[in-house]
Amino acid sequence: MARYTVVFSASVEADLNDVAHWYSQQKVKDLTQYFWEQLQAAIHHMETMPKSSPFWHQSGIRRMQIPKFPYHLYYDIQESSSTVRILGIIHKRRSISFISAKLSQAKS
Repeated sequence: MARYTVVFSASVEADLNDVAHWYSQQKVKDLTQYFWEQLQAAIHHMETMPKSSPFWHQSGIRRMQIPKFPYHLYYDIQESSSTVRILGIIHKRRSISFISAKLSQAKS
């Protein structure tokens, strides 16, 4: 089975910082650490089976939920280089227009 390299678009660092900051402010011990563990599990899944997640609104962008958290990873696959590019980490309750704008910005 082919293994893909997972890379982050420039905007993902800000997404991660926002999510980590929010979870660090909650009164649940080790919640931020648990989020990171679940994120790593999702990334590992992308490395081995990136096509297993569905397309989001026929856009060529796929969406995967981070297990046990209300966030989705949005990504595309670049077959020529066996690369998965994460375009955003976005709360699942965000509007379609917000997500579309964020992903358009991340792709450019």
